[in-house]
Amino acid sequence: MNDGVSVIIPTYNASKYVTKAIDSVLNQDYDNYEIIVVDDGSTDNTQEVLEKYGSKIKYIYQENGGPAKARNTGIISSYEDYIAFLDADDLWLPGKLRKQIDFFHRHPQYAMVYTDMKHAVNGKIVNSSYLKEGNYRYISSGFIYENLLRECFIFTPTVIVKRECLEKVGLFREDLRISEDYDLWLRIADEYEIGFLDEPLVIRNRHGSNLTEDRYLYITSCIQLFEELLEKNEGNRKRVKIIKEELAVRYFNLGYYLFELGRLRESRYNFVKSLRYRYSNRSMIRALASFLPKLWIDYIRRIRGIGYAK
Repeated sequence: MNDGVSVIIPTYNASKYVTKAIDSVLNQDYDNYEIIVVDDGSTDNTQEVLEKYGSKIKYIYQENGGPAKARNTGIISSYEDYIAFLDADDLWLPGKLRKQIDFFHRHPQYAMVYTDMKHAVNGKIVNSSYLKEGNYRYISSGFIYENLLRECFIFTPTVIVKRECLEKVGLFREDLRISEDYDLWLRIADEYEIGFLDEPLVIRNRHGSNLTEDRYLYITSCIQLFEELLEKNEGNRKRVKIIKEELAVRYFNLGYYLFELGRLRESRYNFVKSLRYRYSNRSMIRALASFLPKLWIDYIRRIRGIGYAK
């Protein structure tokens, strides 16, 4: 391998962020890379603000198809032996590329390496070590499939993966609008060892326009993925047990979200689905509460000072 890195940056109407993302790559102390910016149908002035980079980046425009399609376009158009991902509103910290490539050299068994990150909200750092401060319990290296089933502790802008790995397991699934990255990490973890470099090397920015702010879409996308995983892992009792536990949690979360919106019949359906995968008192209580007249629930909320979710 020549240690070259293809940096894939998908962008959609992010002209006020994307130049900072690109600059964070250009400022790395490792220079064996190419930058591929995939404009996923932006209607703002993205193309105009990127003109100043000239040959420093490869710019590709496509009709809007979502982040998975944009990343896949970048991967297909890339040439280097390693693939790295950076979202248009995130930043790499100095040394990221060099430290991860050095880590690969020290641990050649790993097909993919991820790191910790800092977390910012509207430009202000709120977590200096997101994985530690977020109380992620299953962070690990090696064959981590079952740990990864229990929680997704791998975040896309921290990842560098070997091209040969993607050639075997495939690219991002374009039918999954949000959890397409989680699906890919699981497919990789099912075949290869994955390494964790315990250092925050990314700043992930969150603001109102982030796709993952759509809670309903996020939960339903994860449910779709785990229903498929349940079928795929049929016969593996340990994995099936974990997947059913996770489905119970996700159906409860969806039921709770819908209950808070006042959509009681839909919430009841999801609480019952949760109970089918694993019994819990909280799911049973919420399911029974969904039979109460909405006026009663409104009254209880008023006296407790609780409003409906927006």
